[in-house]
Amino acid sequence: MKKNLYLLGLLLAISCPALSFADPVRMNIQPNGSGSFVLTGVNADGVQSLDVEVDYDPGQLSNPAVLPIIGGDLMYTNADSPGKLYISVNRRVAHGVLQIPLYFDAMSDTPGGIKSVSAVVRSRTATSGGNEDESAGAASPARPVGKTLAGEMAFLMREERNVLERFKQFKGEKTLDSFVALFGRSDGDKIVQDPAIAISDGKTPVTIRMEVQPEGLRSAGIALADATLISKETNEKGMVITVLPREGTWNARLVMVAGQEILDYPLVVAPPVNVTGISDANNFLDALQAYITNQSSTLKREEKIYITEYIFTANYLADKLRKARLSVPQH
Repeated sequence: MKKNLYLLGLLLAISCPALSFADPVRMNIQPNGSGSFVLTGVNADGVQSLDVEVDYDPGQLSNPAVLPIIGGDLMYTNADSPGKLYISVNRRVAHGVLQIPLYFDAMSDTPGGIKSVSAVVRSRTATSGGNEDESAGAASPARPVGKTLAGEMAFLMREERNVLERFKQFKGEKTLDSFVALFGRSDGDKIVQDPAIAISDGKTPVTIRMEVQPEGLRSAGIALADATLISKETNEKGMVITVLPREGTWNARLVMVAGQEILDYPLVVAPPVNVTGISDANNFLDALQAYITNQSSTLKREEKIYITEYIFTANYLADKLRKARLSVPQH
């Protein structure tokens, strides 16, 4: 899903006193090469909004951009001071993974360039009652207006097919055929994933082939969320990237900046589920219902059931594809 880019003012240096009992949020830094990084929040469960300050070396990195965030929405950003990047994030669902992909123009092939990252929590969910809509902190004051980073860089944002989002938006009759159709590809897809449906067992890599114009390859940079980069190669047709999704993820993502274009590609990936014994459509629906029944209370909530439906269907199709490959005679 496209993330709206708004304007950012300066960070507040002080969090609300009511939050002093909570463990502070830390941001781990994962460099992915070519000026791309992913910041991963630690102790971020229950955090509804936070401000992040990135201190980087302007002799190594310039022109920072915040790419689509996993587990939050970008509210403001400010990069007017060389060496400083300020980010403000709001989380409509204050639980789960929080990852902020960043992209810079790298001035050399030397890895790194980010000196430190700090985070200040602005609000958390209430500690009693479990209501995610209640804030334990004070309301955020108004912030000064700055420039829009995306406007300065004149990027064209395009999100490739998002199967998980299709499941979320699906309003039709829930059948095996209708779920399978949500995984369909179009002839215009610029990105091809192999295997087409990946299982996040922590061991199986995923190869992604991307069509990139030659002028874009010269400055291409990538950022990953919930996955680790294994290799990146270029050829006359574009780029081939191999990644390892984090074990148990269903929300891994690759973002690539190529020329003036940003490609946002959510991987088609799901954690492993036992789907043996499913023989027909009716059997599939019975097995799916049993799987949903065994999930956590969060994933059984009506607004979250689409995730379990996606995971189960992905495993069913991945198993079918695996068996089809094994049935092809080897020469």
